[in-house]
Amino acid sequence: MEFTQAEVKNKKRRKLLSFKLLGILFIILILYMIYWMYFKETPFLTSESPNKVNQVEIDEYGNSLWNGPHKVNVYFKDQSRTIVDKEQIKVANTMRQNGQNQYELNWQNDKQIKITMRYEHKTEVIRYDFSTQEIQRSSALEQNF
Repeated sequence: MEFTQAEVKNKKRRKLLSFKLLGILFIILILYMIYWMYFKETPFLTSESPNKVNQVEIDEYGNSLWNGPHKVNVYFKDQSRTIVDKEQIKVANTMRQNGQNQYELNWQNDKQIKITMRYEHKTEVIRYDFSTQEIQRSSALEQNF
């Protein structure tokens, strides 16, 4: 049983088309993995001021295959839920997953908040004043196991 020249060309075309399709799917998968690991932002924690005037939202930024994101974005929003300010914090965990129990959000009043983030290797404290839009940030290296 011999194949005609048209059948051989047709088989080669199908084979080439399937390789191209697999290549495109592989590139799409790689691009999604890059987006997921470095750029995807996932809502993590939200807190409103006592009279619901202002809001703070913490989002995880990027992912890791082993222990969660390497960064979090802290958004300070006004009463119309418009972003007034933003701060990006590096998550200082090596072996521990990032969890909501590591964050403490304390509102002094509707205009001032203190955010304490206790990571595995350091503690970050952010104080924000909505009336002056001033951020005060401090950190201390320690072992928080």
